[in-house]
Amino acid sequence: MSPEQSGPAREEIDRRTDIYSLGVLLHELLVGCVPFDFDGFGLYEQLRIIHEREPDAPSAKYKSLPEKKALIIAQTRKTNPSQLVGSVHGKLDGIVMRCLEKKRQDRYDTAMALAVDIENWLAAQAHAAEGAPPKRSVGPLPLIDLALLVGLLFVVVATMFGIVLLLSRNQQRALDEDDVMTPNSLMTLTINTLRNEPRALTEGDVETADSLMYRMIQNLKSK
Repeated sequence: MSPEQSGPAREEIDRRTDIYSLGVLLHELLVGCVPFDFDGFGLYEQLRIIHEREPDAPSAKYKSLPEKKALIIAQTRKTNPSQLVGSVHGKLDGIVMRCLEKKRQDRYDTAMALAVDIENWLAAQAHAAEGAPPKRSVGPLPLIDLALLVGLLFVVVATMFGIVLLLSRNQQRALDEDDVMTPNSLMTLTINTLRNEPRALTEGDVETADSLMYRMIQNLKSK
């Protein structure tokens, strides 16, 4: 829950509220825990913490975990605690903390802007890997894991963008059976629109999430 949803006063809710939720999700994907620990707190105190307390950066939050729990989290990410902290500290910390800003105007304005920052970080890791000596670990987190993260955010962005397109079309006419789209076709429509290729979808245009993910990884490896 975002600060504007947890405060005593009613505040306007907009897309930046969803950015906060994406930041919480990214925090947990990276270090295995959410920004705040609510164990032993009642609902009122939990809401007060969200609304008033500044969260720690993911790397700092991870370092505060019990040693045994931190080790298990690192092992599930195929790394060790020190490498995990080193990987997240810096750029990824900054991305998450921008999502978790108390004031909405300080967060990312759109999910696309968030996805771009993560994809740029991933591309930089891939570029660094190309110049690394053989058999040397360049990044603590496997490239495939980060590609899946980018893919997750891409699906979110594509779905939101596709819904906006449908709503725009429906301002002109009622929705009929031909307008109903699957998540795969929504993603394809989004890609075509971003590529400035406005045309009708065919069966050949529809790509699965797996095939999109494969192409993303191949494109990053080829850079």
